[in-house]
Amino acid sequence: MTGLVVRALARPDVAKVTIRMAAFGSSREADWTLVAHHLVGTLLGHLEPDPEVRWDANRLKAGLDAFEATVQAAIGPR
Repeated sequence: MTGLVVRALARPDVAKVTIRMAAFGSSREADWTLVAHHLVGTLLGHLEPDPEVRWDANRLKAGLDAFEATVQAAIGPR
């Protein structure tokens, strides 16, 4: 990340350059900036799945509901 920040100081347009790829084992291609790709790579490199967690529809819905509540609390009422 430091290298990208230093490079962006000299060439600010580097943060806007996108590359179309199926990143991180995905089967779906998307446009990624170099900064986003490196940031997500760093994040995923430090996460570890919890073998005790069972991922089913109810758990996914609960996680999404919690995420939406957090976002609403951060941005406030519309």
